Amino acid sequence: MFNLLFLLATAQASDVYEICAIKNQVWNDFNQEWSTERVELFYTKKHIQFIVHENSMELNGVRRRIDKKETIDGLSCLREHQNSFVCLNEQGNQFLWEFQYRNGKVTRDTLVVCRLNGEAI
Repeated sequence: MFNLLFLLATAQASDVYEICAIKNQVWNDFNQEWSTERVELFYTKKHIQFIVHENSMELNGVRRRIDKKETIDGLSCLREHQNSFVCLNEQGNQFLWEFQYRNGKVTRDTLVVCRLNGEAI
């Protein structure tokens, strides 16, 4: 009985990522590159929590539905809706959250991960 309860508990487990830096970027069509607008660090204050559940994700307590999971440019991604997706870049320990506006503007937030499930990365 204990094994069944343990399996059920671990099946429901979610990964908790602690974000220690955010870099806001905008796609520059002329230069064909990302330009950084702002960087915010959380090393000296409370980290942001990014939690990935089976069918949803949560950023500091705000829950968002995951429409589908897919691979984009070799990265595992979670699509929030048609114009918004989040990809995990495991090599750089970061999430890339991209949003495409109707006017053609494309923004990306780079969320740097410093801890995963309480363990330093």
